[in-house]
Amino acid sequence: MEHFCEFTEAKAWIVPLKFEKIDYKPMIEAIRFRSSFSKHILVIDSSALKGERSTEGKLSFSSLLNKVDLNQYPKDYLRSFKPNPEQICDLMPPGGTTCLPKLLPRTHND
Repeated sequence: MEHFCEFTEAKAWIVPLKFEKIDYKPMIEAIRFRSSFSKHILVIDSSALKGERSTEGKLSFSSLLNKVDLNQYPKDYLRSFKPNPEQICDLMPPGGTTCLPKLLPRTHND
C-alpha cells in the first residue's frame, strides 16, 4: 500500500478501520509514520465498530457525515460535482506477482 501511495503521490487515502478479520489500524499508523504522501486519511467506520474511536489524526467518515446540515443546500447541489465519466476514479491492482505491484486505472464508465 505504501508503494502505491508514494508512486501515485496520493493526497488522500480512504480506508476501513477493519474489514472482516483484517485490522487496518497498524497499516494506517505505519504508513502515516513513514510516509509524507497523504494529507488526509479518511477512515470508514464499520457499523460493527460503533463507539470505537478512530485512529488518532484520522478523519471519521461517519462523523463528517453527521456534521452536515442538508437543509443548507439546494436539492440539486451535488449535480455541480458530477464527474466526467471518462475520468479516472480508481486505481486497482491487477492479478499477478511480478516485481513491484502495478496499478490499473479505471474510469467511472468501467
